[in-house]
Amino acid sequence: MKKLVLSLMMMAAWMGVSAMSFERAQAEALYLTDKMVRDQPRLFPED
Repeated sequence: MKKLVLSLMMMAAWMGVSAMSFERAQAEALYLTDKMVRDQPRLFPED
């Protein structure tokens, strides 16, 4: 039982360290949404 608790605690600590910061996640999301918009065909041509 001790090994299970210890391994769960170590896994939680590792996930916390490897987690992305909020600013990094926000920048990544903005980049991906801008890229999606840029790669989409024009639905409303600018005439």
